[in-house]
Amino acid sequence: MEQIRVLHSRVMRISTTIYRVGRYESSYLKGLKCAVSLLGIAKDFMAEPIRAFDSPERAMVRQHMVDQGLLSEMK
Repeated sequence: MEQIRVLHSRVMRISTTIYRVGRYESSYLKGLKCAVSLLGIAKDFMAEPIRAFDSPERAMVRQHMVDQGLLSEMK
């Protein structure tokens, strides 16, 4: 149960930070795609009419990931 609490807490931090960057309802998807891109897993290409994050939002996602230990500052 303790491990479940730890993992749940991490998921909630992601959902209240990375998934909330931006101001549109698509922010969760854009945040997810951006995070996966920053990890080098996939590109953050989005189908029209949705566009990938611009540099300021991308930097915010990167910082949230660094803060949560999901990405090193060097990447």
